[in-house]
Amino acid sequence: MKKIATLILLLMAVTLDVTAQYSLYDYFGDVTLQRGGKPVTIEKGMKLNATDQFNIGDNSGVEILNSMNSQIFRSTGKGNFTTTRIMIDAREQATDNRAAIHDKIRFGKSSTNGDDRVYVEKGMVRRSMETYDPEADNLQVDIKKLSASVYNALKDRDALEKGDFPVNLLHAPINGSGLKFMLENTMSFPVYFNVLRIIPEEKKVEISELGQPTGNYVVLTDQSIVRSQTKGLKTGGKHILIMTHCYFDIDELIDNVESLMREDAIVSSDNHLPVYLRAL
Repeated sequence: MKKIATLILLLMAVTLDVTAQYSLYDYFGDVTLQRGGKPVTIEKGMKLNATDQFNIGDNSGVEILNSMNSQIFRSTGKGNFTTTRIMIDAREQATDNRAAIHDKIRFGKSSTNGDDRVYVEKGMVRRSMETYDPEADNLQVDIKKLSASVYNALKDRDALEKGDFPVNLLHAPINGSGLKFMLENTMSFPVYFNVLRIIPEEKKVEISELGQPTGNYVVLTDQSIVRSQTKGLKTGGKHILIMTHCYFDIDELIDNVESLMREDAIVSSDNHLPVYLRAL
């Protein structure tokens, strides 16, 4: 299992697109860098690609700056690591210069009935996910590639029901009109997933009753999650669980898949993209 997890991580490092901008903040000791298989002169402040390969020796380390959120991550482990791998595996956050965590507070519309409560706070402050997964919102699967994979998978019933799935997933109908599933993360890094209801004949995509309407479910190593709809699950279409190793924008995914379905598009899937789908 460890070998499989390592292979998947390496594939992800090659195929994921990163939305953040990275640079080498600092390094010390025996550190070399390769880009495209060729040695590169290492300099503080240099821009980094997601697939740049660091070779870190004994008693050595690197610090990578994410300019999108002013965070610096340190890696002191000996071995070969891509920029992406360092961001995912980072265990020690060197510093965090963000001033506050409440920039995502949302407010309702102004009241029109004359009462004094003009604005109301909706929901709780969204705290940083750094304790769950370094990078969180700043590393995500390319939505067009993910959309192509989902769209093409809808044409392969066997793959949706029996294809490779690297974590434990159990699902079963209940009470004639309900459904339940349990997902257990047996990998050494977090997984992100959501559940869509897709109706190909109507060219319609929506969040399943078992899905997460905002963001993704995040399941850490050795954690499991159970969801069920005891009865009244919408009939028609397919409830598809979509799992990746990084965050993905569920609203953009819905829009893109619907667009591909309406156009009867012919698109190619990236067979190396670490995305896993299963019909529930």
